[in-house]
Amino acid sequence: MHYGLLFSIDDYKFDKHWHFDFDVTVCPPWDSPIHQHSRAGIFEPPPWPKDLRSYKRKGRGGGGEYYRDLLSLETITTLNAAFCDFHLRHCPPSQQLLDVCTMAVTQYTEVQWEVQDEELHYRCKDTEPRCRMWAKAGECDKNVAYMNVGRAVTQSKQKLCSPRDGWMDGMGMTG
Repeated sequence: MHYGLLFSIDDYKFDKHWHFDFDVTVCPPWDSPIHQHSRAGIFEPPPWPKDLRSYKRKGRGGGGEYYRDLLSLETITTLNAAFCDFHLRHCPPSQQLLDVCTMAVTQYTEVQWEVQDEELHYRCKDTEPRCRMWAKAGECDKNVAYMNVGRAVTQSKQKLCSPRDGWMDGMGMTG
């Protein structure tokens, strides 16, 4: 996190500049509950993906706002999971360590799945209005390098995109 962004996701805010006194090497017990200006343990956990206003408002694939929020969550949840990796290897066992790190790793995993799902959604859409015309003209085969950029559905040669499984045969082109 070499850049100095203020992450603002719904009512949650995070800025690395608030944590100059954060010490990753401190073992539990930590402040409970962990809050915005915690000085050890993990950073304040962000909201869960399905609790985001952008998820509730637009739903899956309803625009870039949800994806943007997920990428912001990914930064914090990755840091928290990494802190837990350190703590679990260097700190004596405790209930607080188990509880905090179970939550942090679970949240990290959920965010990773949601990011992957959103990226599959975007990868499986034609982004150029002329894609169908180009496909009919055989351009997908004639100009493969160009078509590989943002035109996954048209160049899929009669395959349909499924959000979790990638490509499935037989349904024709969509877009």
